[in-house]
Amino acid sequence: MTRLHRLLVAVIAVAALLSAGSTAATAAESDGCNGTLVSLRAEGGQLDSAQVPGVNASADVPLVIDPGGTISWFGETTVILTNATWSVSAFGLPLLSGEAPNPDGAINREGLLALSTLSGPATWLFTGGMIVPVSGSISSPNGDCTATAYVTVNGSPTSSPFFLAGLVALLLGGVVLAFVVATTRDLPAADFLASGYVDDEYGVDTDRHPVIALFGGLLIGVGVAVLLFVFGVLAVSWGWLLGSAALFGLLSVVGAYVVPARKPSEA
Repeated sequence: MTRLHRLLVAVIAVAALLSAGSTAATAAESDGCNGTLVSLRAEGGQLDSAQVPGVNASADVPLVIDPGGTISWFGETTVILTNATWSVSAFGLPLLSGEAPNPDGAINREGLLALSTLSGPATWLFTGGMIVPVSGSISSPNGDCTATAYVTVNGSPTSSPFFLAGLVALLLGGVVLAFVVATTRDLPAADFLASGYVDDEYGVDTDRHPVIALFGGLLIGVGVAVLLFVFGVLAVSWGWLLGSAALFGLLSVVGAYVVPARKPSEA
């Protein structure tokens, strides 16, 4: 199998993984507990609601929240959890944490969370139209509770800092690939003999840049994934981010090997 054929097989494998990822379970799920979430507007009034586990608050039907509003929540555990610790994270980034002694032995709790009080990098995810997985967990000597739900703010995509980040990554990747195309050339005989460059498959006198192309493709893949996240086309996930980067990276390497080389007189 030639080098190009191996690269094409790798591209197909990554594409298959991306396809499998698109059908992965993305529902609101819980283990050891259940609950209800009610999203309230900053000016008052209900915006959305969901049961966990349930169909709502899934990647396909995320819970709509108002960054200036509040979340009314109710949770119930299957067993009494005492001397517990709890945490809430968004896409793996910590939002809240604390302790829950639960001296009265209650199995259910309720409360209000003002979203404007949240701080830290995780809050940047609640911008644009991003569909963000939010996970909560309670751990105690008596048992555990874990739950995951998807939320979105349905905001303007261009208002998100990730919009600019994705656009910059996309543009930088394009510049890198343009450099690869512009500098792919047939080496003059003297330069070839001096460099000792050997490429039995594509001609011993062709100077190509697959490593630089890989870097450019990775940037483009990250940029594409981030922009799809910001516009709410895909739910935020490491699988989509890494898969997109790998796919565009491999495609760019393949492109580096097949792009026509410039003649020495054209360089």
